[in-house]
Amino acid sequence: MQVRLENFRTTKAVVIFIAALFSIPVVAQQVDKSLDGIEVKPFGRMIRPCCVFGYDLPVFGFPAKMGYTTSSERLGHHKFYGGEGEYNGIIYTRDGGFIDIGHVRDNADMMAYFSSQISHNLDKDIVLKTKHEAGKRVIEISLKGRELSSTDILLLGQRITYELAVWHEIRTYFGVPTHYPIHEIQSAFSPEDLYSNLLGTYVGRWAIEKESHYETAVDTVIQQLLVKLGKVNTEQETKTAMDDVLGVWWNRVSLPSKKFLLAWNTKTYGEILPWLIPTHAKYFNTPTHIYPLQVPELTESGVPLNDLFTIRIKPISKIPVKKIFNTKTKKEVTQKDFSAIVTWIEKELHVPVTGATSK
Repeated sequence: MQVRLENFRTTKAVVIFIAALFSIPVVAQQVDKSLDGIEVKPFGRMIRPCCVFGYDLPVFGFPAKMGYTTSSERLGHHKFYGGEGEYNGIIYTRDGGFIDIGHVRDNADMMAYFSSQISHNLDKDIVLKTKHEAGKRVIEISLKGRELSSTDILLLGQRITYELAVWHEIRTYFGVPTHYPIHEIQSAFSPEDLYSNLLGTYVGRWAIEKESHYETAVDTVIQQLLVKLGKVNTEQETKTAMDDVLGVWWNRVSLPSKKFLLAWNTKTYGEILPWLIPTHAKYFNTPTHIYPLQVPELTESGVPLNDLFTIRIKPISKIPVKKIFNTKTKKEVTQKDFSAIVTWIEKELHVPVTGATSK
């Protein structure tokens, strides 16, 4: 909810004054109402099991079925931080390509967490410690002396969450596992990851803006979104869509294997577009209208969101920071370094490597 001032002739000072009196408390109330009864404890890395692209993948040579597809009817009910009764997987859509519901849920929950921290610490500089993920991580958020609208608070929550998701893809690429001894290098920067991650931050935002119970609102938003994006009718259609790019985007090999993924989506910032498979049109009776997502960049008054926080990471040795930045002294990275790291990864992968289209 925002105070609308378009029909009034007001000075900038009056606008700021009204925002300070009304807009900021409203967003705190929105977040509190949404998360009422939910234990919002700190966390900082992906919560739900990673869904690698593809399905029926053997693991360590055993005939396990790694890789999960699903349908809108089988999602169960959202649980903050994940839990019993919640089911995840990948669904193919007309306007959004492959959507990883687990990634959507993770990033929605992180966005809600950070928005809660921001809305209750306005006009303060705060430090949040998160779980170790390929290095010690600290998030510094600079709010003192800042005039933030309700929308700004949610945008900032989105941007912090998305940057952590980018780091997750980076550390995954370098083979740093979430759970030893299985690393997830085979799923780093897979075609659906970044789009699903960013979409999740929007789902969290839209759920909070509904001003109803967060978990129920996430269920509603995800179902509405899948209809808007034009989901396929069955889980089998998602599997068939994956089969159509077998040998082009992925291989059915025993995991973990660097030969599994054949296509990497490393478009990390700016406007993020979904990838559509070459045989896309055969699945839908209605025209495709690509659904682009914008990585939040600025507050409503034009302040770069990246200037309001710093994610400080001291990476473990598996992340070749000194090699990437061609220095013997660099021991820490921040989110402002992520773009350079992704560029280095792109050169190693020789991307683009596929005829995938987002148009």
